[in-house]
Amino acid sequence: GLFRELDKAREAGDAAKEADIQSQIDNHETHVVPIVADIDAGFGNAEATYLMAKQMIEAGACCLQIENQVADEKQCGHQDGKVTVPHNDFHAKLRALRYAFLELGVDDGLIVARTDSEGAGLTKEIAVVKEPGDQGDVYNSFLDVEEIDVA
Repeated sequence: GLFRELDKAREAGDAAKEADIQSQIDNHETHVVPIVADIDAGFGNAEATYLMAKQMIEAGACCLQIENQVADEKQCGHQDGKVTVPHNDFHAKLRALRYAFLELGVDDGLIVARTDSEGAGLTKEIAVVKEPGDQGDVYNSFLDVEEIDVA
């Protein structure tokens, strides 16, 4: 390794080689800066999200962040009344991101799925319960809460 070569150069009294090896040690990169790409709501359907995700990963992104707000009705995070995409559409986009990572051989790619559901007054689709414990039931259970009065 470089440290053994540095010791040999010092023992031999070769100042030029010592300086060269020391420079290699000082400028050695031990890490890569991670790139997190924020892709908003995916810019289209699941297929468009998949194609864009592949381009982002090919450009070096190791993490993709996606949100579930409807793109043409976006509002700032602190505002109420946001409109979210249907749950099935968002799940399809999450799967598209995962497939893009896997297709490009990135088994440990990260996906940050950000939701605006708490501040959303509307969804593009009402969650329908077909059987207890399904996606609609779980979503609706979050809406069926009692307010806590901290007095």
